[in-house]
Amino acid sequence: MSSLWKRFDNEWFHTRSAVALFATSATVVAVLVAISELFPYAFANAENYSTPKEVTITVAMMLFALSNLIIVVGMFRFWVAFDRSRPIMRRIWFVIMIVGLLRLGLGAAFYCFAVYVPQVTKGLTERPEPSSS
Repeated sequence: MSSLWKRFDNEWFHTRSAVALFATSATVVAVLVAISELFPYAFANAENYSTPKEVTITVAMMLFALSNLIIVVGMFRFWVAFDRSRPIMRRIWFVIMIVGLLRLGLGAAFYCFAVYVPQVTKGLTERPEPSSS
């Protein structure tokens, strides 16, 4: 377990794979929350579920839970350690992320798209490519 945790060190947060993971997780969270808000009764009548629909809902909820965990833990860690925003903006985003926990991680998903992705991709474009020698 410790070797897995060491893979996600501070440098990893500033890689393309981290951006891809967090952006994908944020998208999954946002889409599934939107679906649940737009169609609140789509999952209400459990007696009429067919097996494919049950499997689809189960997979979607498992994906949602995993994505939500990734985005909430990752964005709070980024906010604590790396966010270069002004102090007032950091406080505002903290409130948005805390309130967003009530909406199933939606605040962290917004933070990912509004703060994390722009800051990290800007850093990726400013870094010189390593020379292959």
